[in-house]
Amino acid sequence: MPILVEDLILSHNFEVEIIPGENTPSEVEPRLLEVSYISPITSGIQDPVEESNSLLPIDIKRAVQNDKFLFDWVLNWHNGISDVRTVRIYLLKSNTSQEFERVWVWKLVDCQPVAWQGPELDALQSSVAYEQITLKYSDLVWE
Repeated sequence: MPILVEDLILSHNFEVEIIPGENTPSEVEPRLLEVSYISPITSGIQDPVEESNSLLPIDIKRAVQNDKFLFDWVLNWHNGISDVRTVRIYLLKSNTSQEFERVWVWKLVDCQPVAWQGPELDALQSSVAYEQITLKYSDLVWE
């Protein structure tokens, strides 16, 4: 059976949902983020003989917004506070009415941040300021 063009997902748009874990501070609620970039999951599985954790870390990048949600999560990790969360990555497909529908979902189990990178602090720049978080996780489930 041939693959039809309308069945292909030609653009990569994502939403990321971060769900609080057992040790997450009580004021933190599930958060849905619009993101600009996610490192490729397809290359995220290594030879288990080579590595004790066979899943590569994943990077999530978004434009800096009016909250410090990602930075605060990394700060908890940096300060030794266990704050393990579940992360769902939704692949979106645009339809003809400029709306998006969720096509696929990947769930990252037991996520913890391992790095955060903020925007360049360059007053001469006129581009969008981005932040990036790197996550490690214990399991990847394609739901």
